[in-house]
Amino acid sequence: MKMAKDKDKKTRKPNKNTFNKNTAKENRKAVSKCEGTANSSAQNRPNVVIDQPPRVMDQKEEKALLKTAKAMYKEKQYNQCLEICKTILNCNAKCYFGFLLSCLCYIFLNEYTEAKKCLKAAVEIQPDDVSGWKGLEMYYDTFNFNDIFYVEVLRKLIQVEKDNRKERTLKLFKSLDNLGKTEEALSELFAYLGDVNDESEVINDWANDIFKALSSKGCLSEDGIRLARFFSPSMEK
Repeated sequence: MKMAKDKDKKTRKPNKNTFNKNTAKENRKAVSKCEGTANSSAQNRPNVVIDQPPRVMDQKEEKALLKTAKAMYKEKQYNQCLEICKTILNCNAKCYFGFLLSCLCYIFLNEYTEAKKCLKAAVEIQPDDVSGWKGLEMYYDTFNFNDIFYVEVLRKLIQVEKDNRKERTLKLFKSLDNLGKTEEALSELFAYLGDVNDESEVINDWANDIFKALSSKGCLSEDGIRLARFFSPSMEK
């Protein structure tokens, strides 16, 4: 009888190999699920952004790391600077200067898409600071790229910086016209002409660009016809 009991106990003893296989399988499923969630949340974000910061960094530590990152940037150690910025942004995803420094590093590393993402993140954090907006304007001008966000960039800079309004209004006109928004482009132009003292000076400077855009359209609105007539004397000179 004693032997039978021992045999029963041996029969009921769990199989260690089966247990380990099941545990490993469950762990792999959990890891796969976490990785899938992380990849989904990280899509369309700069490489330097982590969705869930692992810890909170105090301001003193952040300031010290930014100082080190700036030193690395000045020494042209761009990858090292990016690593420091990544550490900062892991803890504070709204660090404006972390994104600006990252952008500059990406530009020198020829990773322009990442640079643009960092600039967009920066202007979302501090929309009233013109540094990020100017960086975006330079990005678009350098690569001769045009989309609806470029329109937003130009409008913001026209709003906050009056000195370069003439040049940016022309760029805005061209951008909207190239996007097929000719009526909107004309509205922006008339808004500018209504604020300047000498319309003829503006017309003389812009005549070729704007008349070319207007004449390429098969059908013009009343504003377009009015503007085309306005340009006619300048084009005859």
